[in-house]
Formats: sequence, structure tokens, C-alpha cells
Amino acid sequence: MIDKKEVIKDIRTLLDGVVEPGTKIGISWQNPNFADIFLDGEYFNTYMVEKRKFLRNVRKDSEESGVVASIVISRDDLREKYEGYEGAQLQLPASASELRDALLRARITDEGQTYTVTEFTLFGEDISDTMVPEQNMLQKLNYLVRRLNGFEEETQKIFMGFVKNKGIQNMSIPDMINLTYNLDNCVVYYGVESDEELGRFYADNEMIEWLKDASGEVRKYLDYRLLGNDIREKEEGAYIDEGYIVNKTEEFQTIYDGTTFPENYDAKDYYFRVSLINAESGSNGKRIWLDLPTSEDEKKQVLSLLGTDTFENCYMNSIESPEPKIPMCVSDISQLDILNKLSCEMNGFEGTGNLAKFRAILEAMPCQDLDEIVKYTECLDEFVLYHELSDTAEYAKAMLGETYKGVLPDTVMKCIDFKAYAEELLKTEEIYVTEYGVLKRKAAKTE
Repeated sequence: MIDKKEVIKDIRTLLDGVVEPGTKIGISWQNPNFADIFLDGEYFNTYMVEKRKFLRNVRKDSEESGVVASIVISRDDLREKYEGYEGAQLQLPASASELRDALLRARITDEGQTYTVTEFTLFGEDISDTMVPEQNMLQKLNYLVRRLNGFEEETQKIFMGFVKNKGIQNMSIPDMINLTYNLDNCVVYYGVESDEELGRFYADNEMIEWLKDASGEVRKYLDYRLLGNDIREKEEGAYIDEGYIVNKTEEFQTIYDGTTFPENYDAKDYYFRVSLINAESGSNGKRIWLDLPTSEDEKKQVLSLLGTDTFENCYMNSIESPEPKIPMCVSDISQLDILNKLSCEMNGFEGTGNLAKFRAILEAMPCQDLDEIVKYTECLDEFVLYHELSDTAEYAKAMLGETYKGVLPDTVMKCIDFKAYAEELLKTEEIYVTEYGVLKRKAAKTE
């Protein structure tokens, strides 16, 4: 007899880190061996009782990652031109493939297309309003967050304290990156929360040379607030929730020159990152990551680390990817070669405009399995992607302008209800609004 309580416990464990807190999880039993899982009323996956896993792999973030920032970037000319354009949101730190995907979603495909960071939330605070724009801002901020992500919470607070004290508007991103390399010399005086307390702390602990030999009369008339203010300004210290922080080194190290990052966090790039475990080791066995696309030599290295000579002796624990649908369509290890081939196809789409179109198709069209997704790579010509457009009204305006180019004056165009015209077009055209633009299937809509 099935222990349903145990099954529910397993399912919740598998969903940990995948669904948001408060998500309603529903279970519908097909038969004693299979249960369909619904999240907030929508089908999510099927749980296999005997194998104690989902039918399709679920994307999970790696244990090493931890989001401490979120960012919104928007292309400057499109933000001014289209009301419906909002740019692209991304959580940091992100992989190189996720950064490229964010640029695609923001319609930034050329170095000449300038963009603005319209939101940058770091540790829960939006500091974008006071940031000074600079070149390769997204990549620099991602590196900064990677640095901060490796710190303990207290060190992160120290960093934010220094940034607030100096003023984000007075610091470039290279300044902030270099600050992360100079935090080891910081001292925290816990409980010191004001200039007056700081002055008394330094005086009581004989940290001021000229005050050590001063008489009691001098101390009696000291203004500790002014003394603390003088100390803080000279030391360039700052107050945080825990107390007063100050960098005790006199020499600030410049590790990052603003061009070449000191550390290479993304030595490997990938479209999919597969977590593999030797089946004989069970769920507690050593987990090895395989980045796709991959070569035969890299496969052999991973198999060696797993202690086996074939992937048939392994199973996929999870898949990481910027693609939200594809990991859900991978059922087991037998599809590893198909997934690798798909990665190679996507790699070939880079720089051609087809990667944005392919991702738009995946977002718009139903995808039940990996074979169906592979078929979409073969029929890209059946679709047109209007990459700069963000809603159906913009599409309708573009189509009308294209049809009557040079005929309808601007004064007439301003008087047209493009939303109504879009509704008319939707009766005969198959159009989808995606994060990558407006997608249209070339074939006319069938009833």
C-alpha cells in the first residue's frame, strides 16, 4: 500500500528551491505508480512513485549560487520610442549565457545600442537612481555581485556601509569592485552608533594619542560628538546596523583596472548545465556538473569523475538553463545526446538573430517533449520575429506603417486606434507577444 504522506513529503523535498513559498501544491493520482503535480492549479510535472523522482527534470539553481541582487536593463532608444517596452529583468549573479539572454530580451544586440540600468536592487535596496552609467555595466555589476556573494552576511553589511557613507554617486563600479578586495582590513566597533558614542569609545580605550596624557579637567569639557565627528571624517568610517566600521589600512589596493576582471568566474559557458550522479551511489552520491554543449573528451572526463564508463549508469539530478521550458521536457539520461545536439544548434544561432526567434517560439508554442523542441529548430523560417516590438498595438502600428508607407501622413497615424486594429489583425494572423518581441507565424490562422 502506498504511504501517501511519505510521497507528499518526497514531492515537497523535490520542489524545495523550485517554487515560491505559499504556492499551492495539488496532487492527482493517475494510478498507484504515477501522480500528477499541480502548482496553483496548473499542471507542473508527474511524480513517479517507484523511482521517487519527477517524470521530467526540474531546473534548480546550483548550491553555489545565491541571489543577492536584481537588475533591470533597458535600451535607451526603445524606452523612448515604445510605451510598452520595459526592458529585461535579471537576478544576479548570473552565468554568461544568462547575461546574453537578458541582453536579447532587452533587444540589445549591438555594441552601439546604449542601455540604462533602470533598477539595481542590492540586498533589498534599489540604488540605481544614483549610479553613474558606464560601459559594460551589466557585466561589471555581475562581477561585483559574484564577489559579494562569496562573503559572509556581516562582510556584505560592511561593504554597504562604506558605499552609503561615500555615496553611490561618488563611486564607479570598478571602485566598488576594488572595495571588495579591501574589506579584510576593516574593523567593526559593535554598538557604536553615533559620533558621540564614537568619541567616547576612542577616548575610553586610549585610541587618541594626544588624549592619553590629558588631565581630567580636559576630558571633563570634551565635546565627544565633535570629537567622534572629526575621527569619522578623517578615517572615512561609517555606521551600519551593528556599529561603526573603518578600514584600518592606509593603502587602498587597486586590483581591478576597469578593463580585465581579476578572476574568471565564467571559465566555461553553457546553454544547459546537467547535474549527474552515478546510479549505483544513490541520491547521496557525488554530483558532477556537465556543461552543454560539450565534447567527447569532456564527456570522458566527467565519466571518470563519476567512476563509470557510460552515462547509462547515471541519472540526471537537475538541469540549469536560462531556458524555462526545455529542462521540463527532459525525461532521463537517455536524452543527453539530444540535449547536447540542441545546445550545438543554439550555439550556431548566436549572432544570426535566430536565437531570439527560437526562444520566442519556445515561449509561445506548446512544448511537450524534447523531440518537439528539436523540430522547432528546423522550422524557424515559418516564423517572423519583430524583435523591437513589445505588444500587439506596436505590431499593428508597424504593419500599417509598412503597408501605407508614404501614403498616410503622421497626423493621420496619430489618430488611429492601434489596439482596435490589432484585434482585427488577430482574427486572421497568429501573433504572440513574448519577452523577445512579437512573434508571427507566416501561415494564416486556421479556424
